[in-house]
Amino acid sequence: FVDYLKRKGNAVFGRIGTYDIERSGVGFLFMSRDQEQFGDIWTVIRTMGAAGVKLYSTSQAILERISDGRFVLGYNILGSYAADWASRHADVGIILPKDYTVVMSRIGLVPQAAAAPELGRRYLEFFMSKEGQTIMARELQIPAVSPEVAGENTANTMREMLGGQLKPVPVSPGLMVYLDQVKRARLIARWNEMLRLQ
Repeated sequence: FVDYLKRKGNAVFGRIGTYDIERSGVGFLFMSRDQEQFGDIWTVIRTMGAAGVKLYSTSQAILERISDGRFVLGYNILGSYAADWASRHADVGIILPKDYTVVMSRIGLVPQAAAAPELGRRYLEFFMSKEGQTIMARELQIPAVSPEVAGENTANTMREMLGGQLKPVPVSPGLMVYLDQVKRARLIARWNEMLRLQ
């Protein structure tokens, strides 16, 4: 990716988009995972800064600019959003990096103090039903986890195809680390510094 940005020079300058990690929670999560997974991520960020990367708070803002030709690529876009966009726009494609691809679980829960816990339980049952899983897979491009719906296009197939390249975000107390405001501020400060270095 770094080599591509350097080789293309002016052809890509100002035509790359990614999340603004100060305004996008998912962007911040992806950046923190990148930092954990890839020791040289700051070279990538510095190179994107030199290539005039533009920052946005949503995947849609980036995908719109890719599909209309203003951008040549978006970095760290949510896969389900990109897949949905690609299914409707022939000029949009998806590249999964060969070194690692961060993947996220979709989590549903009903808080103990919920005003209508029965309604929440019914929603989760629908979410996991054949109908709910079919809607997620077909309409939202989120791989079904139900074997009844998934068939051959399952997350397991994705794992078989991509193997160790997939790096799931663990649903654990480790997710709380970057809620620490000091750590968050340090990561954002370094991000901003690297984007400005040319």
